[in-house]
Parts: sequence; structure tokens; C-alpha cells
Amino acid sequence: QQVPAEAVNVALVPEVRTQDWLGGVVLGSTDTSGAYTFKNLTPGKYRAYAADGLDTQQLADPEVAKALESHAVEFEIAEKESKQIQLKLISAEDANQLLEKLGL
Repeated sequence: QQVPAEAVNVALVPEVRTQDWLGGVVLGSTDTSGAYTFKNLTPGKYRAYAADGLDTQQLADPEVAKALESHAVEFEIAEKESKQIQLKLISAEDANQLLEKLGL
């Protein structure tokens, strides 16, 4: 049975990164019910991650995002479209192992 995770960092990584310091990555965190809402997303394809033990800067790192691809949920959103997706939580233990492998 899946249990909602509270105060977990969530990242939406665009397929085509922008030139700003986050590369167009949209960051947030879950509320007390394990939900998260992103508004006014730029239309396009994204990979979504929910990670315990990774901070927002780490989630925005292209190297970390690439290493987490197997945990991501891919989706596409159009202008004024609304979507609900369910994410699998990346545990703090898994996140720490990943960071060690990357030497971060």
C-alpha cells in the first residue's frame, strides 16, 4: 500500500532545458497530504521526481537528474491543461547511494 509522503522535494525537469541557473527545472515540495501542485507550467515534456534526501539544488543538477531517470515519471503538458500524476518516492538511502556514485 502506498502512503503519502509529506515535505518531500519534487522536481519537474523539462526535456529541453533553458539557459537560466535552474535550467527550467520547476521545484516544489509535498504538503501534509503528500500532494503538490505546479501552476503555469510551460507546455512541453517533463520528467517528474519525488526525492527524500535530495535538496532542490541537487534535483536541478543535470547529472543527478540523468542518474534518476529510471525513477522519473514522464509526462507532457499542453497550454491550460491540467494533469495528475503519481510519483514513486526516491528514498533518502537511494538518494545518498546515488550521490556517492556520482562523487557529490
